[in-house]
Amino acid sequence: MKHLLILISILLLSSPVIGDNHKGETLYFWETSSGLVWKGFGDKDIHPKYKGDVVSSKPNGLGILTYPWGTKYVGEWKDGRFWNGIGYDKNRKIKYKYVNGVKQ
Repeated sequence: MKHLLILISILLLSSPVIGDNHKGETLYFWETSSGLVWKGFGDKDIHPKYKGDVVSSKPNGLGILTYPWGTKYVGEWKDGRFWNGIGYDKNRKIKYKYVNGVKQ
């Protein structure tokens, strides 16, 4: 798992990943009356901000979700959901892990 996270970090910071059409996109997580949705616009001071691979207007592939209060999720996404990655608190301490979409 540690090697996977190192690889993910390298891929996210490399220019070929960020330069592709559906890679390096920014989405914001909104709470609406019909539930939680991803939108291409938002305010980073109130909406969680996603940066990474996007398919069908949802996070899919590698990406980072940063919350306004400083916590983040780094890793793989599948159809807009956490898939294989790690959640960190604002002090960069591991708070949770996801493996194949299941919180550990």
